[in-house]
Amino acid sequence: MSCVFDRDKISGLADSELSAADALEVWQHLRSCDECDAYFQDILKLRETASRLPKYSAPAPVRQPNRPNLWVYGISTAACLAALTLWVTRPIPVAEAVQDHILALTSNHLVDVASSNHHTVKPWFAGKVHLAPKVLDLDADGFTLLGGRIDQISGESVPVLEFRRGAHLVSLFVTAKEPRNGPTRGFSVVTWRDQDLYYTAVSDSSVAELERFATLYQAK
Repeated sequence: MSCVFDRDKISGLADSELSAADALEVWQHLRSCDECDAYFQDILKLRETASRLPKYSAPAPVRQPNRPNLWVYGISTAACLAALTLWVTRPIPVAEAVQDHILALTSNHLVDVASSNHHTVKPWFAGKVHLAPKVLDLDADGFTLLGGRIDQISGESVPVLEFRRGAHLVSLFVTAKEPRNGPTRGFSVVTWRDQDLYYTAVSDSSVAELERFATLYQAK
């Protein structure tokens, strides 16, 4: 390893454990250091591989009085498998969506495809992610579609839609896993489910305004 950058911070970014300032510092370093970026990508790939593992049910231990070591081993195996199942199926942390929203604002990288036309934005995701998000035109209701991008949430590539409401931005994350409540760092967060997909809206606008956005989105 030739780069002396703190790799604990890189791991912290992957685990959504950094403050907004530290996360921005890491992101900026990753853009200029291929070695650390490769390390970061390896972490994400490992998590994505683990998320694709089959789900196991922990087997009930069988007591064997004459073989106490196997009894202890059975308990350990059951505990490990149960822990692995919980980790693989864990929901998407809301904190990661909030962190990505902050990074998008501070890095000036809001969208990969810039368009207010939902007929342009929706097909752009085809072949890039395995989810097909509902993309709406809410300009008449005061929420202008700016475009979309792809972010990494818990090691998975997810579509993100960006909307503008006056001076406020709304990042709408679409995931296959249910969002899990967590620290929002003062941002408004509203989540809902539409068929098999979960939507997480993050914004610095008021909760009431974001709930209005969510209501409009669900109604169409």
